[in-house]
Amino acid sequence: MSEEALSFLIGLHNEVSTSMAEVHALHERAGALSVRPLGSVPVQEVRLPASQLDKGLSCYRQAPGVRYIEPSATYRILQVNDPYFWRPYSTSHNGAVKQWGLERIHAEAAWRRLRSRSTDPIRVAVIDTGVDVAHPDLYRNIARENGLLLTFNAIDESRDVTDEHGHGTHCAGILAAVTNNGRGVAALTCNTVELLPVKAMGKDGSGDLAAVARGIVWAVDHGARVLSLSLGGTEYRRTLQEAIDYAWRQGAVVLAAVGNDGNETLDYPAGCFHAVGVASVGAEGQRSSFSNRNRSVCIAAPGDIILSTTPVSNPFALQESGYRPRYDALSGTSMAAPLAAGLLALIAAAEPQATPDQLVQRLERSADAQQWTPEIGWGVIDARRAVEKVESPADKGAVVGRVTDRAGVPVGTWVHVGAVRVHSGPDGLFRLLLPAGTASVYVGHGSGAHVVEVVPGADTFVDVEVGVHPEESGNHCVLSHVEQEEQASGEKAPVALSTGGVARQTIAGTVGALLLMLTLLDLFPPK
Repeated sequence: MSEEALSFLIGLHNEVSTSMAEVHALHERAGALSVRPLGSVPVQEVRLPASQLDKGLSCYRQAPGVRYIEPSATYRILQVNDPYFWRPYSTSHNGAVKQWGLERIHAEAAWRRLRSRSTDPIRVAVIDTGVDVAHPDLYRNIARENGLLLTFNAIDESRDVTDEHGHGTHCAGILAAVTNNGRGVAALTCNTVELLPVKAMGKDGSGDLAAVARGIVWAVDHGARVLSLSLGGTEYRRTLQEAIDYAWRQGAVVLAAVGNDGNETLDYPAGCFHAVGVASVGAEGQRSSFSNRNRSVCIAAPGDIILSTTPVSNPFALQESGYRPRYDALSGTSMAAPLAAGLLALIAAAEPQATPDQLVQRLERSADAQQWTPEIGWGVIDARRAVEKVESPADKGAVVGRVTDRAGVPVGTWVHVGAVRVHSGPDGLFRLLLPAGTASVYVGHGSGAHVVEVVPGADTFVDVEVGVHPEESGNHCVLSHVEQEEQASGEKAPVALSTGGVARQTIAGTVGALLLMLTLLDLFPPK
């Protein structure tokens, strides 16, 4: 009988990870039963015997080359799990279900505008339960390398992405179905993409952290600029954040479904920094009843009764999951995420030199809401507006940064300007979308206001160090009512912390530091 083993993720320092002999010796001392790297990020998955768990964990924690160690986590596909919610609207209506979502976001207008442009295919990845690569409405748009389909099974590191569930094939069709071929369904991307199918979830619709992170890294290393993840779990893990950060640094964007609990539950990866959280709306543009509402929501897309592809090669698996073969209509934020990912791919095709920050800003700015809300973020995506050349400056910017305590430990707390607010994640990172202009940004724990100039279409960076009052708990937040400030002529100019882009800029020189100090003293005079 084999000994019980538990999985952990070990983050290594870059300079140590290159010394394979040292790493191998460390794993031996810890008693690791198996070791698997996650690819291009310095993280390794290890399995430790349960009987010697304390010894193994202690060994890793004391090693100078280890940045962190964390247990694995389970993530699941995000679908509406009540079968009677979607089954009456499936293809049993003999084609009555039409692709209303594409009409709602003005897909045809976007296609007409892009038709005259010659664009290279954009590689997009669907990380899910796999994809039926033999589906006649998908096969032609799957990426190839040396004449072979370019696929990846992140569970066993093979090429076999057989979809034993159906969820992944449905998401893949929304993002990359062959369009204008006289059969089946169309995709918003209209044959401008190459699909990278990545299997990270099993037959039961669940998978572990290592497989999801490994799938992200593999997709990016094989050219994906857009990644769609219709999966999630409530446990934050640093390894997942590192995989998403790696994608962002390489010029790729991760879009993730925000979850289907219909409440404020925060799911990851949608809640991770640099991930674009996608909510679901119905035909009237209102938040779907099942769609989560929280700080992770960036934009929204149609997710109710969405018609797409389902496997044709594995009918027995479909009988268990309840999907009908070839095509079916399903609902969930799982359907909204690949639709938004498709629009981001269209934007990338139109602007191949755009950075991830620029791509996301275009996506958010082209949505139909004037003010961010936790229900639908910046509103429902609009393909026509997104691909049009923006003649006037954007009217929105973002304040991003990290909240820590005085010891440098990340703090999860509210960051807000008036009614617009977000909660910094477990790593202290936050992103707050605001109208352009001067604003006073407040952070929890009564740390005071930070006067910033929100630059149109750019990021303003501000790192905040907060002190915790003795009587307050670690995550307690002091909320204040703060209004957008308007600078009158002759008044002191605000402290500008950034001019945009992804490179960090901080207050330079003693003048900036003095102005910030004066601002804080005005708001919180010494007693």
